[in-house]
Amino acid sequence: MKFSIIMPVHNKAPHLYRSVKSVLEQSYSDFEFIIIDDASSDNSYEILSGFADERIKIFSRDTPGPGGYAARNLGIDKSSSEWISFLDADDEWESTYLECVEQAIRQFPTYEIISTNWDSIYAESTVINSYFEKIVDKYVDFTLTDFFSQNYFIWTSAVTLKKSLIKKVGMFPEGRCKRGGDIDAWIRCLSASEGNVWINEKLAHYHRETVNRVTDNTRNPVGEICSVRSIEYIRQQSKDVRLLKAIDFFLARAIYNKMIIDYRRGAKPATSDLCLIDNKTKRFLTWVKYLLRIFLFEKKGQVFRNSTES
Repeated sequence: MKFSIIMPVHNKAPHLYRSVKSVLEQSYSDFEFIIIDDASSDNSYEILSGFADERIKIFSRDTPGPGGYAARNLGIDKSSSEWISFLDADDEWESTYLECVEQAIRQFPTYEIISTNWDSIYAESTVINSYFEKIVDKYVDFTLTDFFSQNYFIWTSAVTLKKSLIKKVGMFPEGRCKRGGDIDAWIRCLSASEGNVWINEKLAHYHRETVNRVTDNTRNPVGEICSVRSIEYIRQQSKDVRLLKAIDFFLARAIYNKMIIDYRRGAKPATSDLCLIDNKTKRFLTWVKYLLRIFLFEKKGQVFRNSTES
């Protein structure tokens, strides 16, 4: 089994040795490593060109695309394997990442998404998502409803999926979103996937304090919730009560986080976000209830501190 690993790079020179090295030192070695230099203006391309490994294939774009979505799509188009793994240029893998993913694929041959546990690394601390600590099984099946309810089961640098799946759902939303496009892609993939499993082993590391981050709220604030269009389509197609409740909860949390970000950067929170999907009284009251619930948990420091970006 061969993997295609895709890494978009835009001005990530200080972190490239760490991220690229973590791929080249994988215990499972059957892969191609597709790196897209997304019009970097630092010395990223020169650093990448210095790695002597025949598995590396470097492609370049003339104009950088927000979020790296266009770069990832180019990488997918250039890939030759059915299974695709993603790694951001400032993150890293454990040396057994691909080995563990390959074992999971063999154990669940009909599944289309394989995700793994990860941690978040800050300058002075390493944080593990508290939700994961409750899980004892090695493998955990999860669905779109679970993703909306927890928003923990997929993170970009810790997911491998079938190329046919992401192409079927329309790839990453290049030209449509400045940020949050990864989550939009995972939502669409989960809505069409034949099966998904999460590996309860910490195999990837999310470095939170790096240069040129897409999720930098000062430089690149959340202007919109990218996944709204995809979520609205799923809502219209579904009569699953659990899924619809999970969608409301997911959106309430996303809007709450956006309001907090707006407040912290001195911008006036856009209360109109509450009506992004449906401004009927019943839906509005449901969202208010969830927002209050989220606020109370946030005050207690019990949840959402380690959720992925929306």
